[in-house]
Amino acid sequence: MDHNPNKRYRDRLRILLIIYFFSEDCSDAKNPSIVGLLKSEVKIQKLDFFIRYPSYLCYELILKMEEDSAIDRDEVKSIVREILESNEPEMRTLDMKKFLYGAWESLDLTLNFLKAHGLIDFDSKVGSDLHRYQKEYFLTRLGKTKVLEGLSSIPGLEWYNNRCLLIKKYFGNLSGTELKALQYGHEKYKGALINEYIQDISYETRQLFVKSFKEEI
Repeated sequence: MDHNPNKRYRDRLRILLIIYFFSEDCSDAKNPSIVGLLKSEVKIQKLDFFIRYPSYLCYELILKMEEDSAIDRDEVKSIVREILESNEPEMRTLDMKKFLYGAWESLDLTLNFLKAHGLIDFDSKVGSDLHRYQKEYFLTRLGKTKVLEGLSSIPGLEWYNNRCLLIKKYFGNLSGTELKALQYGHEKYKGALINEYIQDISYETRQLFVKSFKEEI
């Protein structure tokens, strides 16, 4: 068990915000308190990785821009420059370990806490092969209310709000498996040993910025 209260608070905050921002609207006649649904723990873990590793997020933003001419290059350049020049990779990276399916951290205590306080609910369903379990996460009306209250009254949540909106804009339509594939495209991610912390790629991201925009940073 992690005895660091600051980490526990940050974990609960990030996971609740991920479920809030990335869930789809839904309703359940059997449970009228449900207002949102997010499928798959894999997606939660991979979205959490992008929040916790700003350098990987920046790298993927530049790659996506290079692959899609419809994306505003000036907007991406401004976003990435701001993140790197404010030293987010050094100041805000929260290390994750690599396990069999990439970056992963047990969410059991965090999810149980959120559920116990009526902010979320969750369920597991047997997959079509009768072995694989599909996990589903539900945002409750109370959870949505508390998030909205926090975002409007706590200045410290502005960074999380903006970061989740950024990730949602560029990567929110991807499945957990697709997000995992993006992250496995990095040598430091793919090459990390099981139960080893995944290394930051700030240096590589700065190099890519210079190459893509022909500007120093």
